[in-house]
Amino acid sequence: MGGTRGAAITKNGCASTPELLSFKQEEQGNDMWVPGGYILYILMSRLPGERLRNLFWRLDRTERDEIRKSFKSWWLYVYLPVFSVSYSFYNMLRARI
Repeated sequence: MGGTRGAAITKNGCASTPELLSFKQEEQGNDMWVPGGYILYILMSRLPGERLRNLFWRLDRTERDEIRKSFKSWWLYVYLPVFSVSYSFYNMLRARI
């Protein structure tokens, strides 16, 4: 679900979303964290610019607030629906145990 949204965002010209270049899903071996479970490898493009962790606190308050506002908008569109569905599914499973 998240990958589909990411691909759609990239396709529609969002400059702050890396492009999904390739992915591979494999079954985990006996020496991995979840033997028999799945592992997903994702290859994405690198975005230009400076990482916020190196820059954020050097910006003035107005610029930091703009970044927070943009991040919140992105989070609500991309991740919140995925998290909500996953958490609801978890609760349904837990209620049956």
